Amino acid sequence: GVDGLQGEPTDWDRMDLDADLLASMEWAISEIHDIQRHARRGEPIHQPRFPLIILRSPKGWTGVREVDGKMVEGSFRSHQVPAKNARENPEHLRKLEEWLRSYNPEELFRVDENDELEIESFLCDFCPHGELRMGASPITCTRRDDGTKGVATHALDLPPLEDYETDVSEDLVSLASSTTMLGKFLRDVITRNPSAFRIFSPDELESNKLHAVFEVTHRNFQWPFDEKNDE
Repeated sequence: GVDGLQGEPTDWDRMDLDADLLASMEWAISEIHDIQRHARRGEPIHQPRFPLIILRSPKGWTGVREVDGKMVEGSFRSHQVPAKNARENPEHLRKLEEWLRSYNPEELFRVDENDELEIESFLCDFCPHGELRMGASPITCTRRDDGTKGVATHALDLPPLEDYETDVSEDLVSLASSTTMLGKFLRDVITRNPSAFRIFSPDELESNKLHAVFEVTHRNFQWPFDEKNDE
């Protein structure tokens, strides 16, 4: 369970969604910041227990609760169309409309002078701006909006793709594995960029036929491992 993941869990299953989720997120961020502070001071915590939030809620929670006397919320039926006959059954239509209106769409959208639906501007306030956007992070983005380079990015030295092409015989029949060739390509990417390229793949490298990378690198285990996982 959670202990096997070496996580520090918090269990959330009460009904005050907003308050409990906010408190859990703030707790998790605080724990992560504490781990980071120790590492950046040169005093890393040995095997740090990163936070783990467990959310337990009924399947289909806040959706159509019941249809035709059968429970939808909390049952396998929540994975299906909740009101299948809304086109012909007025009761199904009513339940479907009640559910959709429970999200208060009139507070989130408006119709402009051209009868086009627009998102209310306040919703944009919840969206990340600037470098907080995933695609604009200074760690991963090569250039910011103002044209300057990110703080820790540079182009990888990539080998020419032509080196990994597969010859096709005259009768256009050839057996080759695209993932095996990808493994060879990644092997050479590592060789050319030993301190700037890393593959994160806990246990799928062999099954995905990318094992060629082990010709030039090895696994970087962060936790103790059993002998059966020593390769």
